[in-house]
Amino acid sequence: MFELVTKFGNNMALDTGRSFIIMDKKLIGWCGLAFLDKTEEIEIGYGIAKEYWGRGFTTEAATASIRYGFEEARLNRIVAVAMPENITSRRVMEKIGMKFEKTGH
Repeated sequence: MFELVTKFGNNMALDTGRSFIIMDKKLIGWCGLAFLDKTEEIEIGYGIAKEYWGRGFTTEAATASIRYGFEEARLNRIVAVAMPENITSRRVMEKIGMKFEKTGH
């Protein structure tokens, strides 16, 4: 089983939550909200060690971050960005209820 440790603090002038995915006292991943580079939009980001892919850890952490963003930080919109070929990341986005809007530049 894994543990989801959430640290709430003042991150980039927005009270964002950053979750750390811990298994057997080892940091295996992260997830959180931040300003999307060079925009005013809030982005959800995540990463996990490859050997832990496909176990649902990232989806669970992303779900907690999305919930925090909307319910606690009172955000109106959260975006996510992934390369078209990054099927795994795009699948996490779908699982947490995000909808495709556009392809970037």
